Amino acid sequence: MADEKVIEGTDITTSQMKEFWRLVDDGIINRAVLQALIENHAEQDGRVLIIDRSVPFNPAFMGDGWKIEEQDKLSVILAEIDFNKVSFETCLKEGESCITGEKKLKRHAKAKHVCADAKIGQTLYEEEGQKTLDRIYREKGITWLELLGTTLRSPDGDRCALILYRGDGCLSWTWNYGWLDNYRYADYPSLVLAST
Repeated sequence: MADEKVIEGTDITTSQMKEFWRLVDDGIINRAVLQALIENHAEQDGRVLIIDRSVPFNPAFMGDGWKIEEQDKLSVILAEIDFNKVSFETCLKEGESCITGEKKLKRHAKAKHVCADAKIGQTLYEEEGQKTLDRIYREKGITWLELLGTTLRSPDGDRCALILYRGDGCLSWTWNYGWLDNYRYADYPSLVLAST
């Protein structure tokens, strides 16, 4: 995609724009959402992560027997993520200390969040020097990040999501998976790319 034409004033390629319009035509997103996506891809300052979408996420990254169950339709077509424009959401309501991953997933859907998919998580994990994850840690103090834009099925049949985390005293991040039946606390945010 490096030589593909980019829409003037954005970082969106012509093939990405066609895919966005297909989502509008199919009624998955409306024109206002498309406009917001275009505006969110305009001004950037070097905090952009490039996602190689020519190689889709392969759950074998996590070991044998893993399967993709569902993916966020908007997240999986984005090839660049501007980390100036993301948010980190717990979906906890006032007075709550935790919720299950399944409940969190439902709250993301109700809030119309575009949650980062597993390919974004894999790219963050494999990025040279984990620069973006290191910046998230330094600037936001985040040590645990969930990628709920991809729901996975484990070899044992459990519903899970990819998680990136930085343990106490560790200098780098590692990956794991979180069962969606388990609890998520205030320091367990999801990476959210936009709200539609």
